Amino acid sequence: VQTCALPICVGYSSANGEASGAITFNGGTVTTNRIGGGDGSDYLLLSGFHGGGGGTVTINGGIVIVSDRIGGGDGGDGTSGGGAGGNGGNGSSLTIRGGNVSVVVMIGGGAAGSGYSRHPITGKNTYGTAGGAGSCTITGGSVKAPVMQPTPGNGDLTVSLTTVTLNDVSALQTIQAIVTNLLSTYGIRDMKTDASGRLYLWLPSGAFVTEAFSQGSRYTGSIPAGTSGTLVVSGLVPEPPVVSSIVPVDSAADVPVN
Repeated sequence: VQTCALPICVGYSSANGEASGAITFNGGTVTTNRIGGGDGSDYLLLSGFHGGGGGTVTINGGIVIVSDRIGGGDGGDGTSGGGAGGNGGNGSSLTIRGGNVSVVVMIGGGAAGSGYSRHPITGKNTYGTAGGAGSCTITGGSVKAPVMQPTPGNGDLTVSLTTVTLNDVSALQTIQAIVTNLLSTYGIRDMKTDASGRLYLWLPSGAFVTEAFSQGSRYTGSIPAGTSGTLVVSGLVPEPPVVSSIVPVDSAADVPVN
């Protein structure tokens, strides 16, 4: 922090929110108030400072609980007529491949600070701007967020929230498998239901969830992407396959190509 005789110099050199770097979660349990850029400081005599960018965030597994946001920091407040609010930081480049992710506030860019500056000749007001939404790729995991500014995708496909409830489940349960009609698989590493038996999956238009396997039980039904529905118990998890025969036998010699 730089301090000099005039108050307009206080904090000038360090008041912009720091931009986030890159972070990867591969497992474990992480509880934090924010992942991403820092907020810009308020500047009550002039313009507010800018929020930091959200950086690169990759979640491959584990439990990640964020009480605020993933993304850019907010701009600091300026003054009405004396200084514009700071710009919000851009959202994160976010990739989720598995795990359980719960974000209480939002995923996206930071808000602009309040306040505006007025041009002394034209009288035109200038305001701070909100940060860009960032990007979000979801190929697995249970992801719950009330606000998702970037439109999430999976490759070239846009995905939407699909809420799957396993009936008669009233506690966290580990998911062994999810079956859809897609050619690609949906990542389930470290994925669990919430305490009400719900999963928050992100699937492209035209996809259906048809089966789930959890703690020895098989759940079936048909839940289209972008909707909410329930899978019901329809039996036990099948036993894994076993080898019944091997051709050619071990140590065979002169085996024909076919």
